[in-house]
Amino acid sequence: MKYRLSLSAILLLFTAALGAQPPAPAAPVPAALLSAQKIFLSNGGSPMEGSLSGWPNRAYNDFYLALKSEGKFALVDDPSLADLVLTVQPSDQLEFKLTIVDRKSQFLLWTLFQPVQICTLQKTCDKNFDTAMASLVKQFDQLTAKSTATQ
Repeated sequence: MKYRLSLSAILLLFTAALGAQPPAPAAPVPAALLSAQKIFLSNGGSPMEGSLSGWPNRAYNDFYLALKSEGKFALVDDPSLADLVLTVQPSDQLEFKLTIVDRKSQFLLWTLFQPVQICTLQKTCDKNFDTAMASLVKQFDQLTAKSTATQ
């Protein structure tokens, strides 16, 4: 019995030690995301039927205003002048989709998704929309933060 108890204790300590190992390093973020200074924001439209205030361009307008108020990037009105081309689009899956393309290479660098909580009343839908949009802006801000490269 003592042998089993000792063996169990050793296995428990060994398992805990394995779980305490540092996580594997994250894959690198593309350099274009970290060095970008100019952004062109594209309106991806919306396949959803909406009863939200400001529909159907609300996602585009809100994301644009959030980027502008942060002042982290220069927003340009011609994609050929941009470092990154972003497309924001609410999808029919009740989520926002933000695609980020390197303008020079035309390669898709990243895609972010942010779910929007289901609702029935317009006031609640508007609140859920605002909450999801704020989360999407935060995800983009964290992705493009210079410190991301060293994490």
